[in-house]
Amino acid sequence: MEIIGRYNPRTNPKTVEFDAERVKYWLSKGAVASDTVHNLLINAKIIKGDKRRTPWTPSARTRPPNRPRRKKRRPRRRNKFANNKAAGPARRFDDPRLLTTLKAA
Repeated sequence: MEIIGRYNPRTNPKTVEFDAERVKYWLSKGAVASDTVHNLLINAKIIKGDKRRTPWTPSARTRPPNRPRRKKRRPRRRNKFANNKAAGPARRFDDPRLLTTLKAA
């Protein structure tokens, strides 16, 4: 593997450096640049041609191509027994009345 350039988008202005001779050499040997690198090479005037459309081009799409659509959330179901006062207080498992009914059964 050979490093033929670098790109740093965090500097102001963005840093783009390529070894033009090596880029042309590898492209002549059949290397294929990604869409983004191809567009950077065109901006640096190392190669000529039209820019390629990338998934991140604002006019291409608003969401990444492989990201699934979000499912609509269903509304939460209310517990129909939550406010039922007729059922009485909830019994715990250590309640002796419950233990006797379990043993009798």
